[in-house]
Amino acid sequence: MRVELKDLAPLLLKKERVNGDIDPAVLTDMLRGGMAANERRKQLVKVVEQHPVLSDRDMVYRNHSERYLFGLKKAFHYVKLVHDGSYSDEEQSILLNALGEQVPFDLHREMFIPTIENQGTDEQQAKWLPLATTYRIIGAYAQTGLGKTATHAIVIARLFLDDNDVGVQSFIVQIRSLEDHKPLPGIKVRDIGPKIGFNAVDNGDCSFQNVRIPRENMLMRYAKVQPDGSFVKPESDKLVYLTMVQVRAGLIKALGERLAAATTITTRFSAARIQGRRPDGKGEFQVLDYQNQQHALFPLIAIAYASKFAGSVGQSF
Repeated sequence: MRVELKDLAPLLLKKERVNGDIDPAVLTDMLRGGMAANERRKQLVKVVEQHPVLSDRDMVYRNHSERYLFGLKKAFHYVKLVHDGSYSDEEQSILLNALGEQVPFDLHREMFIPTIENQGTDEQQAKWLPLATTYRIIGAYAQTGLGKTATHAIVIARLFLDDNDVGVQSFIVQIRSLEDHKPLPGIKVRDIGPKIGFNAVDNGDCSFQNVRIPRENMLMRYAKVQPDGSFVKPESDKLVYLTMVQVRAGLIKALGERLAAATTITTRFSAARIQGRRPDGKGEFQVLDYQNQQHALFPLIAIAYASKFAGSVGQSF
């Protein structure tokens, strides 16, 4: 006799949702900045999901070189998408996050452009931001990491004037020719190869030998070098690290988002998976019923919420 086995997973998930005392729609709206913001986010995510290239999320099945090359392809289509559409900077970030993995110009958006916005004078912003925001140049942030195929970099280096060390400053340095994309004289760039994460990003390192840049390429909203070579100190020498601090606050929020995704998958599986017969003989336990599973899972859910809120507050300063 043939017996159809019923799929219990949908019923078990439905049971857990019905028994919950939190309205997930209200909670989601709060996490996403309100009902209107959440609806707009859904619309933007749908744009990515319906795109033939941007919707490809099988990056994990590709090796480092394949992921990087496909990351470039995604980056090209992303730039074309935002160029053809009318998206705010925040909406562009939502579209980028919906890709599921960082693309090669991640540092360009997250660090290169914000540094010019935070530390550049009005004249420097007028010169560099139109080039950067339209991706006519691609920038990296050369303090602890560098995209080796970037055309320009914010280089964090010590400034010496007449053999006097006046501290760490930010400089815009052109790395590659805009004609043939080859490194400029005196500049060597290297790829550091496969990594634990960020394998669609070409992290690398560089070195400089007898490289000259104009005085105007030092970002001078705060610290300044005058035409006569004199140095004007900033109110605080910590301002040069502003971009890095902002990114660290963003990492806390990103931790919450990644951890939320992981714990959502684990919680749903734990609720839908049954294993271990009940003593009364009435079916089996859901994996979520086991205290050791709750002990491992629930604190991570709490950390996800805490990181999300803490990161949002940190980025608001």
